[in-house]
Amino acid sequence: MEVNLAFGLFNLLPAYPMDGGPALRAILSAFTDSASAARLSGKVGSFVAVALAIGGLLFNNIVLAMVGFFVFLSGRQESTFAAARLMLEGLRVRAAMTTQYITIATYESLEHAANLLLRSTQSDFPVVGDDGRFMGMLTRNDLLREMSQRGPMGRVIDAARRGERILSPDEKLDDLLEQFSGFPQGSMPVLEEGKLVGILSAEGVQKLLMVRDVTGRSSSS
Repeated sequence: MEVNLAFGLFNLLPAYPMDGGPALRAILSAFTDSASAARLSGKVGSFVAVALAIGGLLFNNIVLAMVGFFVFLSGRQESTFAAARLMLEGLRVRAAMTTQYITIATYESLEHAANLLLRSTQSDFPVVGDDGRFMGMLTRNDLLREMSQRGPMGRVIDAARRGERILSPDEKLDDLLEQFSGFPQGSMPVLEEGKLVGILSAEGVQKLLMVRDVTGRSSSS
């Protein structure tokens, strides 16, 4: 019973990933906007984690110090994720997708794609057929790997990723947030009625978050 009580009290600490972190955020949401509540609860959680770590070091309790360090790292990640999810709530893929991009025809060589990679800021290229139909995504990593294996005259269609997930411009961004940290294929194609209308990347989502954060702070101040 004492152990369960200790775990229960520890779980009520106002820090992520314990339940006390979301509880504190919910309380703060009654007095401020959701994004500010998420940021403030994250700061409180970081303070609690640092206090645990310092207490562990002062009392020569290595386990407590390690717990504080773990809570600090987890709390920073969780609070950032929560704030990002709140800022993206209600927004669709079309709000973050890039509509100005370079496409590569299926018959082009890997050398041509490499030149585009060097001359532009784009890292991933949609590969399209003669009729403009989307055929796959050529990522920077795949391009470099295939060039080393096939040589510069290899075709981009042979290096392009096909069968990967295709997004709709009306999909909810907050539902996709967990994938943004990975994005194994770099950028994801966005199709509407079978036509390529944009590409979505983690960088595009990050830019949207920065703009939303600045505009949110400006409106609150």
